[in-house]
Amino acid sequence: MANRSTRYVVVDGTWCVGKSTLCASLVGTLKSRSILVAGFPEVARRNVFMEDIAVRNRPVDAVAELHLLCEKMASELEVCRDHDLAIVDSSALNVVAHMREMIFTPDSRSLKSAMEVLAAEHAKSYDLVIYLEDYYEVARTADSWRPTDERLRIAVDRQLRRLYEQSCIEVRAVPRGLGLSEKIDWTLSQMTDVIDCEPD
Repeated sequence: MANRSTRYVVVDGTWCVGKSTLCASLVGTLKSRSILVAGFPEVARRNVFMEDIAVRNRPVDAVAELHLLCEKMASELEVCRDHDLAIVDSSALNVVAHMREMIFTPDSRSLKSAMEVLAAEHAKSYDLVIYLEDYYEVARTADSWRPTDERLRIAVDRQLRRLYEQSCIEVRAVPRGLGLSEKIDWTLSQMTDVIDCEPD
């Protein structure tokens, strides 16, 4: 990333695995320890194209995914200019994983290839990737933004893991079955090489 004084920790996985909850909790915990940290929320929820798709049921297309990817990468660079640490909710590769499973039109092939290269290069600058695997049913979240197709979620998860592997990026999976406080403690234990997370 452009500002290498900022360290980037990404919390990734598919939808309904608790990424946003863990990100918010980590930011609160780290701020209480006097660490200059920025929380970077999921971009899709404020992207105008994604709103049309999620709320108005318009079809997914490559242009919408391109807009989302570019907005995500630019925002990650801009929001953390004055912080030591950034906690990022989902990666640039997450956008590509969704695109691989949702867009199949022949005329989008070249654009998809370019986006995959761009996202992979951007993701190489992440300092740590934390991967969540526990899944919470969409019906329990009452969230209209989340897809309800379980087969799609599994396929996106497979694509995301494959993208990390192809990009030679290490992923640290949170042990399954942990409570939130345990996930926070486990994640902080993984961040010791990135930044000093110990209380003052």
